[in-house]
Amino acid sequence: MLSKLAKEYKQILLTIIQVISLTALCVAAGVAIVLPLWKWAIVSPQSYSAVIIAIIAIFIITSLIKSIKKMSKMLILRRLIQIILTALEVFFFINQVFNMNRLFAFVSLAIYVLVISFISLSMKTAAKEVK
Repeated sequence: MLSKLAKEYKQILLTIIQVISLTALCVAAGVAIVLPLWKWAIVSPQSYSAVIIAIIAIFIITSLIKSIKKMSKMLILRRLIQIILTALEVFFFINQVFNMNRLFAFVSLAIYVLVISFISLSMKTAAKEVK
C-alpha cells in the first residue's frame, strides 16, 4: 500500500516537472525567437518591414502559382479581370472618400458590384458554350 502511494506521488511529481520544463522550454524558445526580431524591428524598421513584406509576397505568389496550375484558362482570365477591377475600385473608392466625394465612392462601389456580377455570369456562360 505504501509503495503504491509512493508510486502515485512519484508520477504526480514527474508530471509537474514535465509541465514546468515544457513551460520553461516554450518561454526560452519564445524569447530566443522574438527578442532578436524585436531588436531588429526597433533598430532598422525599414529593413525589417521590407523582409517581412517580401516573405508575405513570396508566400502569396507561391500560393497563387499552385492554385493557377489547377485552373482552366477561362477561370484564370476571369480571376485576372476580377483582380484588376477590384484593385481599380479600391483605388477609386479610397481616392473619392479622401476627396470628400463619398456619394461618388458608394455609387462606384455599386457599379463595381454590377460589373463584376455581369462579367462573372457572362464568362460562365461563355465557358459552358466552349465545352
